[in-house]
Amino acid sequence: MRLLVDTNILLRFVDPDDPAHLVVVDALDRLLEAGHDVGFTPQVCREFWNVATRPRSANGFGLEPAFVDKLVTDLLTTFAFWEEAAGVSLKPRMVS
Repeated sequence: MRLLVDTNILLRFVDPDDPAHLVVVDALDRLLEAGHDVGFTPQVCREFWNVATRPRSANGFGLEPAFVDKLVTDLLTTFAFWEEAAGVSLKPRMVS
């Protein structure tokens, strides 16, 4: 099964001080071990970068861009990276 990891999961995955860090790491490890295709998209990557480099005083991690670049590289070796297809709408669709 293909599973999209959202920004909050990636942020908790890389932050060992987050109270949910171990739960997130364990859950992702189990999904990967079970053979699921776990990944993220450019939008999630942009959101991750924004939070990771935003100052702590503005509810971010306050990390240096060079360090965040290394984190993203590490994430790309752990998870799949899926390009966003042209014409894909991010708006919710009502199903009747």
